[in-house]
Amino acid sequence: MLKSTILPTKTVGLQPTTPKSPKPPLYPTNHQTSSGEGETYSADPKSADSPIDNPITTELTPSPVLSSLNLLTFNIEGFNSNKLYIETLSKRSDILLLQEHWLHSYEKHKLDEFLEDFICYTKCFDDNSLSDAYERRRGHAGVAICIHKKFEKFVELLPDGGNRIIGIKFNTTQPFIFLSTYLPCRGNANSIDNYQEILDELSEIYIKYSNVFRIVIGGDMNASIYRDSKQDKVFRDFIKENNLLIPPSCGKTFTFYHYNGRDTSQIDYFLESKSVISNYLTFIRESTNTSTHDPILITIPCNIQANK
Repeated sequence: MLKSTILPTKTVGLQPTTPKSPKPPLYPTNHQTSSGEGETYSADPKSADSPIDNPITTELTPSPVLSSLNLLTFNIEGFNSNKLYIETLSKRSDILLLQEHWLHSYEKHKLDEFLEDFICYTKCFDDNSLSDAYERRRGHAGVAICIHKKFEKFVELLPDGGNRIIGIKFNTTQPFIFLSTYLPCRGNANSIDNYQEILDELSEIYIKYSNVFRIVIGGDMNASIYRDSKQDKVFRDFIKENNLLIPPSCGKTFTFYHYNGRDTSQIDYFLESKSVISNYLTFIRESTNTSTHDPILITIPCNIQANK
């Protein structure tokens, strides 16, 4: 008998036709957003099912043919402290774009060992440090991209970017570049210069690959399209100069909740070079999430023959 395989549905709320895979209910956000300003959902906290796709099991297909690809971006604010939630998110997505894992270079193996079904490409703040690894200061920053192993044959790590940008080529019929980025936050006299430096790196990568690849950038931008600080304006200029798009369904939903319990903002985004994102969902606060950020999950339509 052939091993059963997985075919995800493409539409939010679509009920599977087989009783083997019941669809968990979706719970609307408590955020105050008007109609047309974006969708925000959470899966049942007791379930790890994706708020976008509920798999359909078939008995005849020799390997999964996927009609959509789920990508998730999330500032995890510490891998070691947010493991439980990361494990849940890994069951909801095909590719994880992570920021602020706070691992040292000698700890990169932790992500691979924890996410056994994923290939993890990781950059750390101290990758280029010459000091003794065990004498370095507390971990901070860091970016990673984790891809489910069923897509291993399509993936190639990019050599571009410093330790705040990591990217992969996704070599399918319509090839993609996926980038995870963590931009500098505000707070010191050099912050704008530092911020612009990372945007310049992103622009160089965009110019290098945009003629052949569709580019999707996900991450903590530490800037908002709805504010007017100097850093916010630099971010908007970057989007405009590179003809990047933010899907309209992004809306105005908050993605960051300050420790003070009062301040909120939208600073996490997915950007795209062409309009390919079909669903854009911002999660509500979930009890196992120890980060001050909420994840964003998107769907990209595709036709991929994945590995078993």
